[in-house]
Amino acid sequence: MTPTCFFSCDTQYRLARHEASCTDTTVIKFTERIYGQNADTRKELIDLGVIPRSFKRSVVAYDIESIMVPQQFQLAGNTYHHGYQSPLSIALAGKGFTDFWLRKDMSEDAISSMVQKFLIRLECLANQYYNSLPSGLKAYYDAIKTELKTEKPSVHRKSQIYSHMRYIKGLFRLTAMGFNSQV
Repeated sequence: MTPTCFFSCDTQYRLARHEASCTDTTVIKFTERIYGQNADTRKELIDLGVIPRSFKRSVVAYDIESIMVPQQFQLAGNTYHHGYQSPLSIALAGKGFTDFWLRKDMSEDAISSMVQKFLIRLECLANQYYNSLPSGLKAYYDAIKTELKTEKPSVHRKSQIYSHMRYIKGLFRLTAMGFNSQV
């Protein structure tokens, strides 16, 4: 809506048609409407005493460096030259530690060995993280899961339970982020 154009619509199609023909400058105004409760699950769990206020999710970051390996092959009497990316090293860092693996040589076994060591360390960190979670968190998760199965909670309570379960499941997993990677 602008000072000289009072066009209003409720569909994207009509808005696009109008913008194509309107010569006035467009000023877009919006209002945000929140339906239901604006719930903060973390705050709810802290208020219930399930997790301490100081609890933070653990995050580790990894970086895989690769090298371009040239390769040539023959097909139908023609020689083709190309290259492919091959992992060279892996670094893993988190709060209070840094690990680094470098491939021993250019063989496939060296790549497998390096990746296997990385995955074993990552799994070890994930287990340590899970075991370090507050015991009340695991107990509360089991309790609400049981409540959902054995009782008939109200729609509001059921919604709250699902919200808490989804948030807690996220806390159960160690967050591993790739440096400069696309997921």
